[in-house]
Amino acid sequence: MFGITANDTYYPALPEAVRAQYGRAEWEANFDSLGQYARDPNAHWREFGLDLCCDEGRPLHCLELFGRQLICALNGLHPLAVLAFADGDIAKAA
Repeated sequence: MFGITANDTYYPALPEAVRAQYGRAEWEANFDSLGQYARDPNAHWREFGLDLCCDEGRPLHCLELFGRQLICALNGLHPLAVLAFADGDIAKAA
């Protein structure tokens, strides 16, 4: 779905060119939003034109599995990460 697996997003597995741009802590900081509580769990995703909440307003459980890959694809962090499902509007936001 994103061209990479969750394992590909962990620092030791990153391509050398990406590791040259980020220290380990700086890289992991890209994913801080995944573990943060927010009154509006969709606030982070709205800027990308995404709604990642269920009908009850809670974050989708799939974010636990795909969140790191999604962040890499949306922010262009990993050279192999893509938004395979993206429509034109979402692709422009990235």
